[in-house]
Amino acid sequence: MICASAIDNASAALDAIRQLARIDSMKGDYENAYIKSLQLNVLKDTVYNRKLRNSLISSELKYENEKNSTLVRLQQAELQAMEKERVIYLILTVVAIIIILLATIVIVLQRKNYLKNKELIENRLEIQNLKVAKYQKEKEINQLKMKGFSDELKMKDRELVSIALGMEQKNKLLNSIDQKVKVLLSRISSSENIEIIKEISSAIRLKQLENSESDLFNQRFSSIHEDFFKKLKALHPSLTKTDLRFCAYLRINLSSDQIANIQNVTNEAIRKTRYRIRKKLGLQPEESLEDYISQF
Repeated sequence: MICASAIDNASAALDAIRQLARIDSMKGDYENAYIKSLQLNVLKDTVYNRKLRNSLISSELKYENEKNSTLVRLQQAELQAMEKERVIYLILTVVAIIIILLATIVIVLQRKNYLKNKELIENRLEIQNLKVAKYQKEKEINQLKMKGFSDELKMKDRELVSIALGMEQKNKLLNSIDQKVKVLLSRISSSENIEIIKEISSAIRLKQLENSESDLFNQRFSSIHEDFFKKLKALHPSLTKTDLRFCAYLRINLSSDQIANIQNVTNEAIRKTRYRIRKKLGLQPEESLEDYISQF
């Protein structure tokens, strides 16, 4: 009992009291045995209470330990969550920085590309404007040249008309003189004078038959309208030199009467010539001979 009390061992104390109670019962000392049994009950209650208290303390300790463990786990979870949040924040920050950098690069490149395209478009517009200005100047120059050519052509055509009119006036004059000579020949009786007048009439007819002025007209016409005879002859091979000369007179807008005087023929002959040329050219009745000739 003393040893059990010294070390506060309730189980050893219970065993000791139980042995002492048996000894008293064997000795017949039932009073002490009864007292020992009471002590045993009290000690049992004490041991039970102590066990209960120890159990409570153990439960409280266990609870505290679990509580502390839970707190630790919660703290660890919070730390892990905070760490994850920090990592996520860092990742998001890095991603945001990368996105901002990429967006900045894209904006800068787009800006450079826009400026380059703008400059390119401006250069193209400037080149186009220069081309348009050049075209306008070339057009003006060509118009001036065409006007100059047209004026020169008109002037040369007037020169041709002047030559043709000169031929017409000459033939009119020669015809008039020839008519007067014929009248004079009918009134003269002297054979000598008749021969002289006949010689004059023959000279007039020879002068009418001369082709020097016609040749000059042809040369001047060919130099002004270089390919007229060539194109017309190539398209209508059946045309004769006389037909081509007649077409040349039409090309410079001479009338039928003027052509008749130049060629020293009648108006009826001119009408026949026109009909023959129209047939060779294959013109319909409603088509104009002058308009067709003016195309060459």
